[in-house]
Amino acid sequence: MAIKRISDNQIADTTNAILTTLSFLNQTSVFRLPAGTQGNRPTGVSVGTIRFNTDTDSAEIYKADDGTGNAGWTEVAGGGPSVGNDAIIRTNGVNLTEDATVGPTANGDEKFTHGFHHGDLTVANTKTLTIESGASLTLIDDEKPLAYKEDLILPGDIIQMKYDQFTSGQTITDTQNVTDGNALISGLNIVMYPKRSNSIIVLEAHIHHSHSYVVSFGFIVNGTAAVSLSGNNNSSGSNVTTYEGSNDSNHCSVTSFKVSPTNPGAGTRMDIRVGATSSWGGDDTSYTLYINDRSSQDMSSLSSITAYEIAQ
Repeated sequence: MAIKRISDNQIADTTNAILTTLSFLNQTSVFRLPAGTQGNRPTGVSVGTIRFNTDTDSAEIYKADDGTGNAGWTEVAGGGPSVGNDAIIRTNGVNLTEDATVGPTANGDEKFTHGFHHGDLTVANTKTLTIESGASLTLIDDEKPLAYKEDLILPGDIIQMKYDQFTSGQTITDTQNVTDGNALISGLNIVMYPKRSNSIIVLEAHIHHSHSYVVSFGFIVNGTAAVSLSGNNNSSGSNVTTYEGSNDSNHCSVTSFKVSPTNPGAGTRMDIRVGATSSWGGDDTSYTLYINDRSSQDMSSLSSITAYEIAQ
């Protein structure tokens, strides 16, 4: 007995059909793809099989090379992301999160010889961006008409750097903590706005100062101690502490230190200062600290601070 596979507008789900031409009733007809999640992807399918991925909200096709050199599912090309009527504005992201190659050999077509990207391009850690010999990648930057592949932001690269220096002399007295108002080194101040929320902030200081029993320094960000690293009961919130066996303010030296405070988030203002104290045994009134000189005031020098934002 023959098996009836088509009845009215229904086709049995076990039917395999080979068609030469597929026509639809009218211009309002639709062709609906089978839909499922990423985890529902069928295995053992033939190249050219298509479906709709409900997780990515896009159609996908099974290809002999999904971009990794192996067979797999990849999004059906639609011209890339865009906004506006008729996709009038093309857009792109800033983070490359998978291995990618620009060039005709890896991609099997000369159409992939040259590429371009607008804005910063950050390559994720452990991922590789390869540009084949004879191929090119052009970055179009907001501040320059054209930027090139040397402008890629890779993990460890400096996104921005701010610097300030102070050459005038200053005396600091009667300070117990580096966050005290009169503890701030007046000529050192940096304002920075991080460009990334996941970048690393590094603060570096080189302070020329006179000697005393206990001298402490610390970065202050937005009025708060940046990182408390020094185990010093004479000054809270300090990053580094020096000790001399006497209160010889006629000797001087340079103290250098770095800290990495918390990134407050992209676009958030960071007001960066340095505070200093000079004390002994809790006494903060008997010792004077000279910045950029010694007590004889004949050894003028400079102090500086630098702020870095580093990609990761």
